Amino acid sequence: MIRVNLVLSGGGARGIAHLGIIKALQEAGVHFNRISGVSMGGISGALIAKGYKPDQALEFFRETNIPGLLRPGFYDGIFKMEKFGEVLKTYFPENSFDSLKIPLIISASDLEGGSTVYFSSGPLIEPLLASSALPIIFRPVSVNGKYLVDGGLINNLPLEPFLDEDLAIIGCHVNPWPRSGNPRSTLQIIERSIQLAIYGTVRTRMGQCHLFIEPPRLEKFAMYDFEKADEIFQTGYRYTIENMDNLLATGFRCER
Repeated sequence: MIRVNLVLSGGGARGIAHLGIIKALQEAGVHFNRISGVSMGGISGALIAKGYKPDQALEFFRETNIPGLLRPGFYDGIFKMEKFGEVLKTYFPENSFDSLKIPLIISASDLEGGSTVYFSSGPLIEPLLASSALPIIFRPVSVNGKYLVDGGLINNLPLEPFLDEDLAIIGCHVNPWPRSGNPRSTLQIIERSIQLAIYGTVRTRMGQCHLFIEPPRLEKFAMYDFEKADEIFQTGYRYTIENMDNLLATGFRCER
C-alpha cells in the first residue's frame, strides 16, 4: 500500500478528470492520507473524501446540470451559486468537514487580503462554493466575514498544507497549456485569459510534487464542457493507466 497526500487543481469541467485519475491510482494501491483541492478539484476531492467511489462521484456531474443551476443576479447580471449549493447539500447532508472519511482542505482567495484562505473544519458547503466562485462570472461568497472567490486565481495547486509532512505529494493538474489554436469568441478569450492568469501559479509548484500528473489530452475540453463528463473522466483514467508504470517508476519524483 502506498499512502500519499493528494492535491487537486481547479479547471471547470476538466476537474472531472481528477476522478478518473483517482480511480487509476486507487487501482494501483495508492491510498490518500489527506486531500487538498481548489475550485472543481475541491468538489471532486470532497466527493472522494466523503467516501464516494470515483464512478459514484461521476454520477454527481452526470446528474447535475451545473450550467443550468447558475443564474444571473437580478441587478448586476453576475451569476449566483445558491442552487448549486442546494445540490451539494444532497451529497453532503451533514454540511461538515467532520463527516468526511478522508481529511480535506479547501482553499479560496480572499479578495480583501489578497491571500489564500484554507478550510479544514466547520461547515463544508460554503467553502466549496467560495473556492469555485470565479470572479466576473460569479458573485463572491461571504465566509466568516471575508469575501472569497476562486482559490485557483492565487494558487491552483494548493500543496502548501503538506510541505512539512513526510508523506509524498501527488499533484494533479487538469489545465495543460493549449499547444495550438487562437481564441476567437468572447468565451474562448475569457477562458484563455483565466488560464494564463493561473498557469503561473502551477509552474512554481510543480517541482514541489513528488509526482505530478497532467493529462495532455484534456486541452481539447473547455472549462464549461460539463456535458462531456464521461469523456473527461475517461481521459484522466486512461492517461494514468497507460502511464502507471512510468509514474510509479519515478519513485514519486516530479514528472515533467
